[in-house]
Amino acid sequence: MIKKLTLKYYVSILISVSFVLAVLILSLNVNMLNTNVRQAEDMLKMIVETQGVGIGPDITGFGKSNVDIVFVIYDKTTEEMEVKSVIDYEGNEEFRSAIIAVNSMTEDSGRYGDHYYYKEIVNGKTNIAMINMMSTIKNKGLLMQKSAVTVVISFVILAILAIFLTKWSIKPIRKAFKMQKQFISDASHEIKTPLAVILTNAEVLKRENGDSQWLDNIISESKRMNELVNDMISLSLLDEKDKFNKEEFNLSDVVKSVALMFEVVAYENKKNLVYDIKDDLMFDGEQSKIKQLALILIDNAVKKTDENKFTFVSLVNDNGRIVLEVKNQGETIPIEKQQYIFDRFYRIDSARNKSSGGVGLGLSIAKGIVDLHGGKISLISENEETSFKVTL
Repeated sequence: MIKKLTLKYYVSILISVSFVLAVLILSLNVNMLNTNVRQAEDMLKMIVETQGVGIGPDITGFGKSNVDIVFVIYDKTTEEMEVKSVIDYEGNEEFRSAIIAVNSMTEDSGRYGDHYYYKEIVNGKTNIAMINMMSTIKNKGLLMQKSAVTVVISFVILAILAIFLTKWSIKPIRKAFKMQKQFISDASHEIKTPLAVILTNAEVLKRENGDSQWLDNIISESKRMNELVNDMISLSLLDEKDKFNKEEFNLSDVVKSVALMFEVVAYENKKNLVYDIKDDLMFDGEQSKIKQLALILIDNAVKKTDENKFTFVSLVNDNGRIVLEVKNQGETIPIEKQQYIFDRFYRIDSARNKSSGGVGLGLSIAKGIVDLHGGKISLISENEETSFKVTL
């Protein structure tokens, strides 16, 4: 649980900070580009308004990389062009095509190729000012590359810092969780002894004094409390992965022995238990916990099976993965409650579960055992059939 919380917290920090950093750098780039464009537009307007004043003879030819600004007065009727800067445009079709194209555009300002333009009609002629933005575009590309490198480097630094920040932030939670787990474990063991004494004394009194409603209540609730204590101990042990003892064993024999145990229980309650277990399926894990998993699932299925209906247990090898499926015919679990089915102490029907002795920890323990073995457990409940599938 702590590892999942730590991972979520770490990813959240990393994504949040990275998103803010990326948005900030992108905004700076866009703002810089927009500033350059606005400055170019203001300059072009000034050139048009002043009829090209300030454009000197240092401009040496349209379409070349060293051209900065050009001003032209274009007469659409005669297709004559008056260039107020010293530009050799004789025979330069690229220049003429550009001026004609810009003149035909509906917008007064915009972009044409690598140039930004601004035009204004004065006395039937079009005054056109154009500025070559190639250097700005190249600088933009270079800036974007540098920004990308900055983002990557910053991401790596943030990833390292986020690790230390996450560990520091989670430390109090880890400590509190450890103390809670230790308390549950200690309290469970402390409660177990007096419970055993109460249960034993009540059974002795019942044998000596005969049946009594009060003694029956004491015995029933003591057994129920003992089951709760055992489940809490099981949950605390699931978190102690250092005590996880793996060994190869015959899983088929384990599941078959559990199914046989519940075959009689099902029969006595007018229910049917059917199983299809493939022989000699070997598994590397902790045998006692896997047996507990099978006990929980089959016990839960038999209890939830309607009278004269069936409980199905199957164990197969599916493409190298062992699949245990326990299915029962009975009341369907509402879809809005299925997401909570593996939560601790969650019970769909409190009254029904209490009467059957359930405390809402069985399926939570089952999921913990599956997770401990690196497997997956899923639930499908529809059309009056409920199936738990475990893939190991």
